[in-house]
Formats: sequence, C-alpha cells, structure tokens
Amino acid sequence: MAIMFHYFKKFWFSNLLYVFFAAVESGLTIISALLAAAEIDALIKFNFNDFLKWTLWDIATFAVLLVADYINGVQRAKIMQKMDSALRLDIGEKLSRLRYDQYHAHQASDYSSWLSNDVNQIETQGFTNVYNMLDSILTAIFSMITLIALHWTLAIATLGFSALMIAVPLLVQKKMAQTSMAVTEKNAAFLQKVNDHLNGFDTLLALNHRERLVQAIKHGQQPLATAKVKQAKVQVIAGVLGNITNITAQSGIIFITGILALRKIVPVGIIISTGNLAFRVFGTLASLASMIAMVRGTNAIFSKYNSLPVPPKQDGAALDAQLHSGLVLAHLTVAYDDHAPIIQDMQQQFKLGGKYAIVGPSGSGKSTLFNLLAGKLTNYSGSLTLNGQEYHDLNTTAIRDQVMYLDQIPYIFSGTVRDNLTLGDDYPDAALIDALKRADLWDQVQALPDGLDNSVGENGRTFSGGQRQRLALARGFLRHKQIILMDEGTASLDKDQALKIEETLLTDPKLTVLMITHQLYPEIQKQLTAVVTMNPVHTNMENTITLATA
Repeated sequence: MAIMFHYFKKFWFSNLLYVFFAAVESGLTIISALLAAAEIDALIKFNFNDFLKWTLWDIATFAVLLVADYINGVQRAKIMQKMDSALRLDIGEKLSRLRYDQYHAHQASDYSSWLSNDVNQIETQGFTNVYNMLDSILTAIFSMITLIALHWTLAIATLGFSALMIAVPLLVQKKMAQTSMAVTEKNAAFLQKVNDHLNGFDTLLALNHRERLVQAIKHGQQPLATAKVKQAKVQVIAGVLGNITNITAQSGIIFITGILALRKIVPVGIIISTGNLAFRVFGTLASLASMIAMVRGTNAIFSKYNSLPVPPKQDGAALDAQLHSGLVLAHLTVAYDDHAPIIQDMQQQFKLGGKYAIVGPSGSGKSTLFNLLAGKLTNYSGSLTLNGQEYHDLNTTAIRDQVMYLDQIPYIFSGTVRDNLTLGDDYPDAALIDALKRADLWDQVQALPDGLDNSVGENGRTFSGGQRQRLALARGFLRHKQIILMDEGTASLDKDQALKIEETLLTDPKLTVLMITHQLYPEIQKQLTAVVTMNPVHTNMENTITLATA
C-alpha cells in the first residue's frame, strides 16, 4: 500500500482539497440526520411551527450537501486521472531504462496490459477504494462525536461493534490478493493470445483460417472469466460477512437508544438519528474492511512493476562525433549466463568505411555479435573497441549514437513519414529530405499526396518492404550514424530491391557496413572489403576472412 500512497502524496494539495470537501459533506450528512430527529420530536409534540422550521432547515442542508457532493465527485475524478497518468509514466520510465535482454523478458503485450488493464484495476480497486475509505472514516468520526454527545453508552457500544466489523471481513484478505493477481495474469494472457492472432490476420486470411481469430477470443477469454468469477466470489463473501455484523450492530444501537428514551435520558425522536448514525457508522465500517482487503490486493499488481530490474546509471565515456578508427575484436568471447559460449576467442577488425559481409550457418553467433556491437548485449570477455575505446567503458547511448541496427523487418510506427523520421525530435525539412535522398526514398515520398506528412498506415502497411527498409535507413542517416549493422535486412525482398538497398549502403563512402546475409549476390560481393565466415563454437572450426576481389 505504501507504493500506492506515493501517488496520493504526489498530488497532496489536490487530495487535501478533496479531504476538506469530504469533511464538509460528512458534516452536513450528520446535521441532516439530527434535523430529522428534531422534526420527529416536533411531530410528537404536535408543534407545527417547529416542524416547519426544522424541515426547511433540513431542505437547505440537503441542497448544500448536493453541491458539496458534486464538487467532490468532480475533484475525485480529476485527481484519479492525474494519478493514473503518473503511474503510467512511472511504468514507462522504468521500461525505457531496461536493457535489451531485460526488456525482452516479457512480451510487448504484457507491458501494454500493465499500462491499460492493470492501471484500470488499480484505479477501481485501489484509488477509488481509498477515497471511499476516507469518506467512510470521516462519516464514522462525525457520527461517533454525535453519539458521544448524545450518551456515552452509545459511544462505547459503537466502538465494540466497530472492532468486530473491522476484524471479521479481514479473514478473506489473503484470498482477495490471490484472486486479484490471478485476474491480472489471465488478462495479460488473454491479450497476448488475441494480439498474436490480430497481428497474424493477413496470414490467416491467406490460408482461409480467419475463424481462428474467433476461436482465439473464445478460448482465451474463458480462463479470464473464471478468474473474475472467483474474484467476485471472494468479494461477495467479504461483503456478506460485513453485512451480518452490520445488522447485528445496528439493531444493538437502536435497542440501547430505546432503553435510554424509556428512561427519558434522550428524546424519543433521537432514535431516528441514532439508527441513522448507526447505519452510517456500521454500514461504512462493514464495507471498510472489504475495501482495505481490496486495496491491499493491489500490492500484487504493484509488485510486478517493482520487480523490474533497475539498471545502474550509465557513467561511461562518450564517443567523438567523428570516429577515427573502427571496430576491433580481440579474443572476444560471448556466452549467455552459464551456457557454453556462442562466440569464442574471436579476432577481427572492421575498418572505418569498410564494407563487410558476415556469413555462416545458424548458431554461429552472427546475430549475437550484432547485438553486442549495437550495445544491446553488454556481457563479454576479451576486448571489443570502437574508436580505440573499450565497449565496457563506453556509455551504451554513445554506442547507439554511432551504430544503427537494421533487422529484416524494421518497425514502422503508425503516423506520417515525418513522424517516423523525427521520432518526436525537431529537424528541419531540409535535413529530412537529405536523409531520404541518401536512402534513395525521397522521389517516392515526394510523389505522395502529402509528402513528408503523408500517413504510412498502421505499422507502415502502405509502404512496401523495400520502402520500409529505406525509411529505417533514413532514420539513421538523419542522426548521422556512421556504422550500419544489417541483420538479413534484405532477406524478405526480391533480388532487385535487395540489390538496390545494399548498393545504397555499399556505395556510400561515409558508412562502415556490416551485413549478415544468407544470399550474397556476386554483384554485391565484388564491392565488399571482406567476407567473414563464422562457424559454431562446437565445430571447433575457426572463423575465416576472405578478402573481396573485383
């Protein structure tokens, strides 16, 4: 709960205003109950003037109460949206700082579920119930003060019944937390299953298997529905336990008030007020216990966010804007955790401006090498330097400022050409056009109806595979990246498109290019500095270097 209350503290002034208006609302509620008692007493005495007076005061109080209730409702909605936004930003901040391997410990659909379903659940089960508890506590305090003022026996009886009502529903607290966690996990699993089929719609359409989308929804939602029913059962049990103790306590207070009235210690009409006050105290306390359990149930959700690793602050060295030397690998060894090395004792030099093809069978460590060179992986032994500086000593942000990783299907964001180039940064049109020209894409963009501001469709659907590759290249050119790592970047393209993109890179003297390929065309090979053949470690075959010949 301490984590959740961090957000209440963050917006302390807005919450303080809410407390003030909630106190006003609770006070007016008690005054209205006492005015009702005065009306009953006036009727018992057949005093029309007093009855009319107290009725008018009651109506006026109720009108003010409605205004306070409106103000409080709007204030609560505004604060909760602020806290929801702050929570999402905090989750996003943690995600943005994760290393490559840490981020990919979960599916992207899991993270979207955290930002949507989980935040909504925290709002309804956590934030909302905290405000409801605050309202209940304020009402209980004002009611207790009034009961004490009426007679001390009422206060003592109320305290005794209150303790009982708080304790009983807490019996299901642990079960509440378990069911909340189950709902959150089933939600994430459902989204992952559905997203998988939604993303594969084109494939399902081509194979005439679109009904699998419906089946995925049908089978995926059943575990979620079961988890929600189990959660509802626990919540109902907590509510039933609270209601049983509530009825018992309320009847007890009315009985005590009746005895006091018979002894002429309190007016007869006050039995209406004590019954009303008892209802408010015990009714709210009955729900208070279950609300506490529900709020604590959100701890399981918050624990997911807190379990995210926090990478240490990077204080590594920067790189010069203009590189003077390339990549040098000396006795480089890379292994995942305690497994056998993927790359072992590799010796290689990639000179600035050089153009290299990396070939070899699957499992030889080609993609691992690229992930290391791109700064995605950081664990290695031996030496790996760029511009004469050891990778371990460099800030990974500085590495990515110089190195661009281009995979087979680069990700294109929904939006415009400009959006995909700038990614929210500020660049003049001239810089965008220059980057597109270097990527050999400007003529095609210029021909679009809205040019730079033309939509690329959802995930770039309106662009061909080759155009997406060139758009991704233009992103790198715009940021003056000098080293391009292309991991089978043209594997999904036809020969003509593949040759055009590869020649765009190989003929640019400013670029150092490393390209993993399983299809090395003769037209490309003759333009290379060298071809590096990597072999799996377990074969005990050394890597080989073949210098390209024209």
